[in-house]
Amino acid sequence: MIECSAKRKWLSVLAALAVMGVVFAVVEAVYPVFTLSEKFDDLSSDVPAEVKGRYDASFIEVETRNTAFVAAMASLGLAVTLSICTCCCRVGWGKAIGLTILGAVISLACGVGGGFAGSYLMQNETESIRDLKGILQAHAAMVAMAGLGAGLARSFVVRGWKAVFSSIVGGVVGGGLAGVCYVMCMSTLLPGEKVEFLVASNTIPRAVWFASTALLVSMCIVFSDNTGSQSQPTSSDTAENQPESSLTSL
Repeated sequence: MIECSAKRKWLSVLAALAVMGVVFAVVEAVYPVFTLSEKFDDLSSDVPAEVKGRYDASFIEVETRNTAFVAAMASLGLAVTLSICTCCCRVGWGKAIGLTILGAVISLACGVGGGFAGSYLMQNETESIRDLKGILQAHAAMVAMAGLGAGLARSFVVRGWKAVFSSIVGGVVGGGLAGVCYVMCMSTLLPGEKVEFLVASNTIPRAVWFASTALLVSMCIVFSDNTGSQSQPTSSDTAENQPESSLTSL
């Protein structure tokens, strides 16, 4: 079994960034997937409170679904990329396909869960658009769940409980850091952007979100596994060296 070297780990990070760029392009082409009903078009400012309440409820539902979609796509892209990169130096291609599909399904579920969790925190735990602590918690929770999906997907193809645990924790920690870094970058560099929305309405902030998620999650996952720093002898090498060892002992 050939373990992943530091060079291959960096290649995994670069691959994650490249694939996330493709995912970003796909999201840009279809976003927003869910839209408000046409009956809410051209609402006047003096609409009845009942109509305004239905509009607000529909808006929150649409935003939550779009957020879950974006988080699921990000988790899926990272999961598939890291699983394939890890399979290249750990298992055969036949087994890699099955493990990658399993990881993709789990990452989608985690991404959707992260979108709903972040939306729930934003709606119920954030007091106002100036509540930076609540906004940070919502963003961190959403991306941490997406990172959890990527970490779980990769954990299927690593060896040993320590490596599995490191992969999962790395995904959660990397996702949490990505969520916090995104909010801080937007608040500092682009203060006009509305960080109270989990998915920004403009292209540049969304690109920053995808880039920070890909970079931090992939780095925390692949570099958390220290078992891959050295190469291990394969079974064939062990078999070839065994007769020589026996003769030496005689």
